[in-house]
Amino acid sequence: MSNSGPPMVSAVESLVLEYPDLWRAAACGVTRSFRSIPVLEEPGTYRIAPGRVKVVLVGGLSGDPRDAALCVEAVRLFAQDRDRLGVKIAVNAAPAANPDGIAGVDYPPRDLSGTGLYPPEDGYYFDATAPEARYLWRWVCYQAPHLVLEIRLGDTVRWEGNDAVGLLPFSVGATPMQDDGSLAAGLGTNSSLGLGPIPALRLTTNEADLQAEVNRLWESVMQARRWEPGPAMNELEGRRARQPLQVANVLAGRYGQQLDPVVYTQGVGISGRIQLAALAGNARSATRDLASVTEPFLSRAVNPLDGEPGGSLLAGLVWAYDVFRATGDQRSRDLFIAAADKFQPRNEGQAPISTDPDFRVEDMFMAAAVLGRAFRLTGEERYAELLASFLADSAVQQENGLFWHARSVPFFWSRGNGFAALGFAEALTYLPDGHPRRKELLETHLRHLETLRGIQLESGVFPQILDFPGSYGEFTSTAMIGYALARGLRRGWLESDYRTMLDLAWRGVKERVDSNGDVVDACISTGVQETVQEYLHRPAVNGFDDRSGSLALWFAAEMERLHRAG
Repeated sequence: MSNSGPPMVSAVESLVLEYPDLWRAAACGVTRSFRSIPVLEEPGTYRIAPGRVKVVLVGGLSGDPRDAALCVEAVRLFAQDRDRLGVKIAVNAAPAANPDGIAGVDYPPRDLSGTGLYPPEDGYYFDATAPEARYLWRWVCYQAPHLVLEIRLGDTVRWEGNDAVGLLPFSVGATPMQDDGSLAAGLGTNSSLGLGPIPALRLTTNEADLQAEVNRLWESVMQARRWEPGPAMNELEGRRARQPLQVANVLAGRYGQQLDPVVYTQGVGISGRIQLAALAGNARSATRDLASVTEPFLSRAVNPLDGEPGGSLLAGLVWAYDVFRATGDQRSRDLFIAAADKFQPRNEGQAPISTDPDFRVEDMFMAAAVLGRAFRLTGEERYAELLASFLADSAVQQENGLFWHARSVPFFWSRGNGFAALGFAEALTYLPDGHPRRKELLETHLRHLETLRGIQLESGVFPQILDFPGSYGEFTSTAMIGYALARGLRRGWLESDYRTMLDLAWRGVKERVDSNGDVVDACISTGVQETVQEYLHRPAVNGFDDRSGSLALWFAAEMERLHRAG
């Protein structure tokens, strides 16, 4: 954790050094003052072995360093008895969940423990008052533990339980918890994200009684003969178990339904619906179903190519390529080639017309999606040359392998790197093996993916700012990077050891797509921002998002093709 700082936060990190066999240091969020919120996670925490009980400890919500110290001590006591307890219990912890308060930099002071903040319905992750509540809520919910234990300092011992404690196979004599909008109480009636309630206990205790009370809980857990997964864990397991076609069909029922305006966020969805139908052998039928959407453009009753369209609009016509492949309709071919012809070279070393002169990474995908397919359709070298030169000469990739948002925008934005990964994967798909710049492009792509492999969160997703610990796991970038991995494995330019990275990304995406096709934590439309804080504060959509849903549909279709390829 590069920006943690305060002594109590450092005490959390020191537990990793003391017990490296138990935990790794991670971050679950970012505070108002842009500190990372430190957490301890057991390796493999998102797939705890059957028979073990996952418990999440939370402390320090009040901002009082003594609360945090008490939770740190509880974690340490568990670690000291890990040989016995660890056989059945897995502990993850956020002992210093309010670092700004603990560090004394928080003004006005905020108490995040019981102030009506939970469950947070909106404000992800830019809430001016308590962004920490959003981060913490998301982290706990996607841990989907059997039990959450919040620890607070008090003069006397008191156990309280939320509305879901009836799911526990034991009792510690907890009294019903007041519905005060606290984290623990909110988890008990949780309908957020469709995951269901999570049992939570709150222990208020003094230092002298801490060990005896925590040990009482651990002994109860150890003696419980059978503990079934709770609703949240069952929901996530159900989502994880879905096959690519199941996920694709859910997404196709929600996305790719319109093209107003013409933009890639909708055009990719239409393309995905046709690709999905092609996998079932009825692509022609799908094009008929979509005729009410596509016919105005094919007939040129509506001409989206008037003026000087940008790459976002041009990539919004990618579906025309799929229509032509499915039906042979010459009109769709003509429309698509007309879109490709809007990309024209400028002077040497400059970005093509219809792309940003500053070489923004969005255009890597948009140009590749159109120019690569145009080369495939026509065999005309000018499309391949323009694409290869644009990608190879962009000079946006940095020494660490990651891509800035643009040449003059030095931020490692997650979706920007998703655009780059997807753009290079598209280019490598359509450029012939003998192309003089293919090897150069492949080396750039591999260096990028190798760096991303070391950044991917254990949840499978990629953080909104790739080099800022605790920034939220962004859905769209994960779908795009996942697509690039699946395509590369299927086409053979990636080694088989990338399969683990792919499987993690696919799991992360599946968990964040519900049965209605709603998605979780999709960064909204993002132009160039002036500070890293502005990227961190880009709102995250929870629900319908045509950009993320459409790209996830492409990812699901590519996963099905990889599955069929064996």
